[in-house]
Amino acid sequence: MNLSTRVNRFSYFLAGFVFAILYLSNSVSAQIVVSAGTKMIVKDDTFIVANNDFIIEDGAEIQLSGTLKSTADIECQGTGGGVIGQSGEGIVMLNGPFQQTLTGGIVFSSLFIDKTNNVLVSSGDIAIDDTLKLTDGYVVIGDNNINIDYDAIINGSGIGNQSYIITDGSGECRKTFTDSSPQSFTFPIGRFYGPSVIYSPAEVSITNASSFGRDNYIGARVTDEKYPDANIVDNYLNRYWDLSVSDITGIAYNATFDYAAADVSTAGGGTEADIVCADVSGSPWVIYNSTDATLHRLSASGLNSGGSFTGVDGKVNPPLNRTLTGTNTIPNTTTTCFSAEENLTVGGPGNTFLVEDGGSVELIAGQSITLLPGTHIVAGAFMHAYISTSYCSPLAPPPAPDGGNNSISEPASIILADVNEEQIVKLYPNPTTNNITMEVINPETDGLLHLELFNMNGNRLRKWESNNRREIINLNTYPVGIYLLHVYCGNKSEVARIIKTN
Repeated sequence: MNLSTRVNRFSYFLAGFVFAILYLSNSVSAQIVVSAGTKMIVKDDTFIVANNDFIIEDGAEIQLSGTLKSTADIECQGTGGGVIGQSGEGIVMLNGPFQQTLTGGIVFSSLFIDKTNNVLVSSGDIAIDDTLKLTDGYVVIGDNNINIDYDAIINGSGIGNQSYIITDGSGECRKTFTDSSPQSFTFPIGRFYGPSVIYSPAEVSITNASSFGRDNYIGARVTDEKYPDANIVDNYLNRYWDLSVSDITGIAYNATFDYAAADVSTAGGGTEADIVCADVSGSPWVIYNSTDATLHRLSASGLNSGGSFTGVDGKVNPPLNRTLTGTNTIPNTTTTCFSAEENLTVGGPGNTFLVEDGGSVELIAGQSITLLPGTHIVAGAFMHAYISTSYCSPLAPPPAPDGGNNSISEPASIILADVNEEQIVKLYPNPTTNNITMEVINPETDGLLHLELFNMNGNRLRKWESNNRREIINLNTYPVGIYLLHVYCGNKSEVARIIKTN
């Protein structure tokens, strides 16, 4: 027998301070159904307990200002999903003894997960307008997304222990951001790992953005296996994170990814400290910072788009000699690196190497770098070529090019014309732990200085102008590393290196 408690043909109104239990005992398939055309209004301070499946038919409406406690499934049968709650009001609490299912795409004002045996999002995205509170129980989203509104938050005492979001399919945890920066958000995500689960949060910190579209978001999900690339060998992580960025223009952000010690593979005979963070979604990979082996944390700085991030072996050497053949284009917002143990050749007959406006590239070789016709670095592009044995890896900072602080080194095999650089400023103390003083020392420099600060990935961090002969540059918000200060005054220019240490 299919028994139902039906709320239909009129507005169901529960006033304040009413304690109502919607419950059908001893009914195997009993349901609580809010019928089409019905408006169910739950006022402030009202507490409803639903111990059977809660069905919201197409055309029904629930205005929840109180609390709806459900120990069973919730299904929204409307074609466009349904809304439970009002802006900033209403709490749905899930705490059933068995797995509970959310079906049909539901917008919650606030959703509390407390003492439930997991919540499965079986179909349709769910959205949180105010608060997602994670106390006890996992939210398994599969191929669906969970969308966190721009002013919504995720909190709860269970985060990182017995409650977080399981991204076991193509679905993402997505966060919308306001039209301001800087701002940060931690995605409380993890994956099942055999009989257990491993918490693997990703945190993003937006440092700058030109604009945030109405439908903007950053999405994150984690996969508990080695990234499917045969080039990942020796020392690496058996875990990777996918980040996506949508409808945010000119974004610059940093990210961290936490993993478990069990994720580390050192088959190559190295240690966890040999692993570096890399975006492996393209070719070649983009290498970022070395791992924090104490915290088991990867980090990447100066990101401008999404990608697939994991830990790879930072000690893998490139080919002995390398020629970049065919057409290689480095487009706007893309940062990449090419290296060879001895000799690196760019361009030449039948080959084209193009760095477009906003693109950035590093060229590293142990002995020589040769730029042949067919190499094009357009205005607004960034190229840093230098001789080093630290190949496309941040494990050791690159040395200053011979003969000064130019961003392009010039071994005998490289001839670059029309380079007009001379020392304009002095920087001290250098290295520095925080602030650095820039002082104009060229007596022929008299006028407005145009200044740009870049990291070693070629990402511009700051652009400004100054009439000061002496100025303090604050590096407090930037991580330890090497930075390049581009100075322009009239027809004179200089690229000065800044080293920030602990």
